[in-house]
Amino acid sequence: MKKAISTVFVDTRHRLCMWHVMHKLSLKVGVRLCNSTNLKERIFGVVWTDILTPEEFELEWEVVIGEFNLADNDWLSDIFSLRESWIHAYYKMEELSGLMRTTSRSESENHFFSQLKSNYQVLEGQAADIYTKNIFCDVQAELIGIADCINQRYEDQPDSCLCRRFEQFGLLCRHIFYVLRSMDIREFLKQYILNRWRKEAFPNCSPEYSISHEYMIELDPDVQSMMRDIIFSTQYTLNRLSGNKEELSLYKDHVQSYMKKIQDMQIVA
Repeated sequence: MKKAISTVFVDTRHRLCMWHVMHKLSLKVGVRLCNSTNLKERIFGVVWTDILTPEEFELEWEVVIGEFNLADNDWLSDIFSLRESWIHAYYKMEELSGLMRTTSRSESENHFFSQLKSNYQVLEGQAADIYTKNIFCDVQAELIGIADCINQRYEDQPDSCLCRRFEQFGLLCRHIFYVLRSMDIREFLKQYILNRWRKEAFPNCSPEYSISHEYMIELDPDVQSMMRDIIFSTQYTLNRLSGNKEELSLYKDHVQSYMKKIQDMQIVA
């Protein structure tokens, strides 16, 4: 694309999409580091700004890299060497038609129109960024369900939530969202976001069958995505079926029958 653009659109300058670059941060520096520190906020504060000069950007970047001991990270070194292709400080005086970066307009519109359906799109948008697709759809249904709570008279509401959705599955229910709305709280509270439902989480299996982070990052990205979907879908299903012994038994038989099929195929996992 870069070569074609320079040939066909001779007066333009190809740049990389900032969103796509930063979207890989957790994968490249480690999920644990990103989730347990404010690394993301620190780097995003340096990248997603239009007030820094190139010299200020480089100084701030070095401060963050030094603070988190990431000087030896090859990926960070590579994207820093390409900074003139994606950091706004290096072309802030050029016309960008609203700060569009490659596919950001079409992708942001697709993201907005294909997912957000409730009247609480700030929370819903955050949920789309936080949760896996299956979990997001579940949370989205609860956000839509806030309307049922609003339509009921306040005095009919119990003193505490009786559905116990969070205690059972680690996911907020429409009743809690209703309370957050009444308190004008507009973002997810971190203590209520369980790591196992995040897009960036890795499985916490027993050592005998664990899938290490190092093993995962060496796989094809599409394979990584499918494996994460399978892991999260399995955890979600087990949580949902934990109170239904009959359905849990059917699910176990289904899984074990497929295990037998794999063993017969003599595939080494």
